[in-house]
Amino acid sequence: MKNKNKIIAFGIIAGLLVIPIMAFAITIPGTPQGGKTIQTILDSVLTPVWQVTFAIAVVMFITAGIMFMTAAGDPNMLSRGRQTVIWAVIGLAVAVLAFSIDTVVGFLK
Repeated sequence: MKNKNKIIAFGIIAGLLVIPIMAFAITIPGTPQGGKTIQTILDSVLTPVWQVTFAIAVVMFITAGIMFMTAAGDPNMLSRGRQTVIWAVIGLAVAVLAFSIDTVVGFLK
């Protein structure tokens, strides 16, 4: 029974991985060739994602600032505020590195 479940799960995952390849392989008659490239698709997807990521980071910094202002000397609240700032900075750093991959791929072609 376990092997059957593994085979089914593998088949589903393999099928999901093949769907994008099949979608890029289809040529619809009457459409101009060389329409959208992977770079333009990535740009159209990553721009809103970058905006949402930046908005979340701003909200985290504002939340940390409120924690600092309302701490009134409470070490627990100051620690939570400090951790929020640290994780916001780490999240922004990871996001910048992740989105820079798109730029590097653009320069390689």
